[in-house]
Amino acid sequence: YTFLFSLALPIVIGIIQFLGITGLIPHDISNTITLLFSYRPLGFSRIQMLNTEPSHAANYTVLVLIFTFFYLKKSNTVRFLILASIVLLLLIINSSASYVILLLTIVFYFLLCTRISLKTFSQLALVSLFLFISIFSLVNYFASDYTKSQFSDLTALLSDLSMDNINTIILINFSIYDRIFTPILGFLSLKNSYFLGLGGESFFYNYLQLVDRYFPSISNSEIIIRTYVDEGQRATPKFLFAKIASEFGIIALIIFSQFIVKTFKRLNLLKNNYGYLKGLCAVFIFAILSTVNASYFNITFIMLITLTYSAVQSKEYVLSLTETESLL
Repeated sequence: YTFLFSLALPIVIGIIQFLGITGLIPHDISNTITLLFSYRPLGFSRIQMLNTEPSHAANYTVLVLIFTFFYLKKSNTVRFLILASIVLLLLIINSSASYVILLLTIVFYFLLCTRISLKTFSQLALVSLFLFISIFSLVNYFASDYTKSQFSDLTALLSDLSMDNINTIILINFSIYDRIFTPILGFLSLKNSYFLGLGGESFFYNYLQLVDRYFPSISNSEIIIRTYVDEGQRATPKFLFAKIASEFGIIALIIFSQFIVKTFKRLNLLKNNYGYLKGLCAVFIFAILSTVNASYFNITFIMLITLTYSAVQSKEYVLSLTETESLL
């Protein structure tokens, strides 16, 4: 309910931004109101709500969608209308990366957190196929030219993983390159640091050398030079595991991975006794996947992992007391 309540202001600002982008009100007014909450001006194609960019706004909306689906206790009609409104908002934001993250969250949730029979799985696959076609049609209707191009380039990349095609996609689509290949460079940089790590926030010092070594065909591309030389932006692996591996080394990566796996196993086990923890399984998966969209240790990840870990620890304590009392 807190998450639903917290969505009120972002929705109001999002509507104002949408009206400005579509020309129903002056864009300058929408931009002025946006700058009250964000240092980044409002663009002319996609809303960003209270965030610095649309992908972060979409990530937040996906989080609210998950919480609403699992925890909103209302009549079926009211619940459906609220869920439909959130999905509509997500479609309007137009973030291809967040659509992929939502889809992967659903897939991994069913693979890791549920036990279903072959018959149920087959039925679920047919329903999912129908929903995918429906959602794809909706996305195609609502999507901006930018989002359509993202889907087009991603499809082209997945259909042909040859090095020539990868280089072609990288040269024309910096967003896909940044979200897929920069994390790969993060893991590859382990070798350069003898698996000890480059140091906190030090990946960008070695970034151009890494690109030149592993993707030489794009090292002199206009967008790489403009972004990281002329504008001086600091590259960072847009995936938390890649960031930890690159900057803190293999030992830190193993410790962090062990913490994540152990916490998830506890959560997955406890959900059998506490049904409402099933929603946290989806939230936990989303929290990890959402770091693909972030250039830093974002507050969403920290909050969700802390929430999940606290829930797991408290329920384990209650279970241990219950087992002790039953033995006595």
